[in-house]
This record gives sequence, structure tokens and C-alpha cells, in this order.
Amino acid sequence: MKIRTEVKIGLIAVITLATFAWTYNYMKGLNVLKQFHNFNVFYDDIGGLKESNPVTLNGFKVGLVNTIDLADDNSGRIAVSIVLEKSFDLPKNSVAEIYSADLLGSKAIRFKLGDSPILAESGDTLKGEVEASLSDLISPVKAKADKIMDSIDSVLIVVLESLNDNFSDDFKSTVQHLQNSAQALDAFLNEENGQFPAITSNIEDITLSLKNNTKKFDTVMDNMESMSDSLAQSQFKSMINNMNTSLLSLHELLEGINEGKGTIGALATNDTLYQNLESLSHNLDLLLMDMKENPKKYVHFSVWGGGKSEKKKDKTK
Repeated sequence: MKIRTEVKIGLIAVITLATFAWTYNYMKGLNVLKQFHNFNVFYDDIGGLKESNPVTLNGFKVGLVNTIDLADDNSGRIAVSIVLEKSFDLPKNSVAEIYSADLLGSKAIRFKLGDSPILAESGDTLKGEVEASLSDLISPVKAKADKIMDSIDSVLIVVLESLNDNFSDDFKSTVQHLQNSAQALDAFLNEENGQFPAITSNIEDITLSLKNNTKKFDTVMDNMESMSDSLAQSQFKSMINNMNTSLLSLHELLEGINEGKGTIGALATNDTLYQNLESLSHNLDLLLMDMKENPKKYVHFSVWGGGKSEKKKDKTK
């Protein structure tokens, strides 16, 4: 069976087109023999993203940018088609973020996985974001730097205006004073018969004396150590304990007196006993005064004993 020339030409054209498509996709980084997952993302600005730029997850390449075109809704947004070669669970609320892949400004897309339990399917539309570029980050710093430079310029202008003739004269005068002070200090230090050599000599004598009396200092320290050892070995601790016991007893005695315990406590706290003693003392004073004034009232005496015979006579009658 002969194949017609038209069929041969058609087969060659199909094979050529298939080879071209495979080569084109291979040059883009796609292997047409694998199964792909397509996702769509819309951006307001892609910042220089190009087709065939890589798509990564945690730094690992999982796909590439397939096509870039304007959105059909005439909103001015950019529609980006992503092709994933690797199959993995992609939550539906994941974000496709455009970022700078290197210092030269090459762009790429990376996935920021969401936490939704619903997984995205091939053909779904994902949320897109754009990482802040280096220029966006530098712009606020540049603005602050400009303000700082303006402030520095203002300060320099004020300084330059203050550097007039009077300031120059004052500065020269200050330098001259510093020079005179340095010369005076140099003369004080280098004077042979001045105070500084005498002070230095005295310090040397004191140092030498301390060095010569080192053994004596050692002896004094040994004696102090021996004395401290003796105090530690003596009955000093026992004496302190006895003193503490005595003070405790005295404290208990004073507490008993304050509480009215015992005779002393009764005298200290009971007003009735004090008043009775005061009344008794007053009565004794009155008795003594009456005895001094009327002694015959209390004492009877007779030189011959007549008093007794008279009393007997009276009794017989």
C-alpha cells in the first residue's frame, strides 16, 4: 500500500509542529510528558516578572510562569498563568508573591501557604502579592537622610557665621593659655629644688620605710591572728550566753512587775496598797505628834510608888 504524497507531507508537518512545541516548552522549562497544574493570579504590578521565571516553595522550584497578559475585565490588572510540575497540597488561601530572586533584580514567584483546609485545584485563581522592592525600602531612609543633611547644612551655616574675628581671637587666646599652663607644669615637674622633687623624695622614703618594716608588719599580723584565735578558744561565747540568759530573766521579771505579779508588782500597779501605806504613815505622824504634846496621857510613873497604893485603897473602898 502506497502512501500518498499529501499524507506524507501532512505527517511530516504534524511531527514538525509537535517537535517544535515540545522544544519550545522544553526551552521554557516544561516537560510536556509530565502532568501539570495550572493556576491563575492577578497583579496590579508585576515589577518586571517575565514568562518562564521560576515558581518556588520554600526555595525549591515547583513550577514556572507560563503566560503573562492583560486581564480581560479592562481593569488594567496583569493576569499571570502559573504551571506547577510538582504535585503538593496547596491550600486555597495561599498567596503567590512576586519577589526579587537575586541582587540583579530577577523576579520570581514564591508560594506563601495558607491554613485553609480546602485545597486549591488546577484552574483556580490564587491571591497575588508583590514584595516591597529595594527602592521602596530605601525611599523612607532616603527621605530621612535628606532631612538630616538639611539639618547638617543649617548647623554648618551657623558655625561658619560664628567663626568671626572675635571667635578667632578668643580661640587664639585659649590656645595661648593652654600653652602657658603646659609650660608652667613642665617647669614645676623639672625644677630641681621645687616642691615636686621633694614630694617624690618623701614618697620614696615612705615606700622604703614600708619595705624595711615588712617583717614588723608580719609580726603584728601574726599577733593579731593569735589574739583572735585565743578569743575564739576562750569562754567568751559561754559568757555571752550567760549574759543573754540573765537579760532574759531580767526581762521576765520586768514583765511580771508590769503585770502586777508579786509584792513589787502590787506596789507598782495597785493604788489601794499605796494609799493604805500613805494613810498609815499619816496616822503614825499624828500619833507621834500627840505623844510629844501629851506624854502624860500615855505614860504614868511615881517616884515612891504611891500611885499603886492609892489604886489599892480605891479598890478596897
